[in-house]
Amino acid sequence: MEEGLLSIFGLSPKFDLVNPDDEDKEALELLNFPTGNEVLGKTELDFNISVFTSVLGAMDPGEHNFKLTVIDLGNQSSEEILKLKVQ
Repeated sequence: MEEGLLSIFGLSPKFDLVNPDDEDKEALELLNFPTGNEVLGKTELDFNISVFTSVLGAMDPGEHNFKLTVIDLGNQSSEEILKLKVQ
């Protein structure tokens, strides 16, 4: 995703849900994204992205790709692309 688009939300181009910096943490909380202990050590995590997609649809409708990287406590990682089409 373009850096400028993430900045609309007050987010850095890359952000960490477990240890977000202060600015990212504030933006993530406004978007109702879980952070810190809500994420740390979880083997599954569902969260509602409706606030994020509503704003995204109003600001920049269309198709967007998000690269998600998950790193477990053993430092094993996995990456996936989340594709969203918002109108």
